Amino acid sequence: MMGIISLKVLGDVGGKINSGTINDLISAIEYAEKNGAEICNLSINTNIHNKKLEKVIKHSRMLFVVSAGNHQPKGKNIDYSKSYPASCNFENVITVASMNYDGKFEATSNYGDKSVDIAAPGMYIYTTIPKNRCDYASGTSFATAMVSGVALNIYIKSERMSAGQCKRLICDSCRKISELKKKVKTGGMLDAGRVMECFEQRYE
Repeated sequence: MMGIISLKVLGDVGGKINSGTINDLISAIEYAEKNGAEICNLSINTNIHNKKLEKVIKHSRMLFVVSAGNHQPKGKNIDYSKSYPASCNFENVITVASMNYDGKFEATSNYGDKSVDIAAPGMYIYTTIPKNRCDYASGTSFATAMVSGVALNIYIKSERMSAGQCKRLICDSCRKISELKKKVKTGGMLDAGRVMECFEQRYE
């Protein structure tokens, strides 16, 4: 049976909004894995390099779908301006950039053809907001959720799928876009239909 475990690692601490610690993040990851999670959606970034966080992610059986992050007024290259866990180049980590509603790369999305794996729609996404309401929002956080949703469909179809296999399936099936050639490793954006076609060819 599939379900969602929602874990909060950021809060209002000392008057600072969205504050938290890397230890809080590590604890949440360990809790999720202990409770059977297969996919870990991480729409969170820090410029602090933490070896313990890297180790926990690298040795987890979960697939981590991670936002590349956003930067105003223009996205930054996280191959050089490192951002974590987005800059973790592990076989169980998919780092996601954002495309706008015109199918173009979103200007405020971070990028990096060594650190970012794929792009996905992330502009004007209808989502939940506080106080039981819904609204439109944009950013790599929402692009990341798109990839997590496709990964979930893969896991539903195959209980034996490893994180690395799932990542390769999603990345190998991307739709190539010339604009993305120097923005993301695959040079492409998520294509849910192709992912499922590729799954059927490889595993059914």
